[in-house]
Amino acid sequence: MVVIVTDGRSDDPTQTQIQANLMKLSDIKIVCVGIVERGDEGYRELQQIASDPDEVVRLQSSTFADLYLKLLSLLAATCQPPPPPGLPYFRPLPRPTQPFILSGSINE
Repeated sequence: MVVIVTDGRSDDPTQTQIQANLMKLSDIKIVCVGIVERGDEGYRELQQIASDPDEVVRLQSSTFADLYLKLLSLLAATCQPPPPPGLPYFRPLPRPTQPFILSGSINE
């Protein structure tokens, strides 16, 4: 799973879409988190990048501290490993490393 966190559109939308498609072909789930308005160009781009366009997460934050807390909640929700097949689930398993890609684009 890859979680993409951004505040706007990518600098190269064509290359971004190509790379997203390559990840999808490799069965990598892409979750997009954007500080964007529903319906703007950044939101539509995230829908194209995401594995499921209906699961784009929009964040409305007034401070970086608030954004940090929301990202921690997202991380906790996406990093829960399933129990091993055929074994009872008695204790939490170690959490996998979760990659984050942070956009360096300029929000227009």
